[in-house]
Amino acid sequence: VGSRGIASYRSAAVAGQALLLAVMRGKAAEGIDLRDAEARGCFVVGVPFPQLTAEVELRRQAPNGGRWYEAEAMRQVSQAAGRLLRHQGDFGALILLDTRFAGPLPPAKPRPPPPLLAPWLR
Repeated sequence: VGSRGIASYRSAAVAGQALLLAVMRGKAAEGIDLRDAEARGCFVVGVPFPQLTAEVELRRQAPNGGRWYEAEAMRQVSQAAGRLLRHQGDFGALILLDTRFAGPLPPAKPRPPPPLLAPWLR
């Protein structure tokens, strides 16, 4: 997304008709400051686990590495929510589209949110 594309998006968002699609851990996810009407909703499709590089794989194999790997993904979800809610009067909707956000199976019982999801998002 170039600077002209972002400027165009900002104008359209303030006017009320805009949609910005981006990937987790990309420039739009971490490098652009969207405020108030510029960010009112966020869909997280799937769990945004870190890319499996050699370094990440070594950390996953270390003691408690699986917990670290899941915590990194939940941190990304918290950051996405933080883009929507910048101050006390701000609002937005965070839609989590993956059954893993609902907690462990079986689905017949009520499931608590994952323990590594930020407490203010549970």
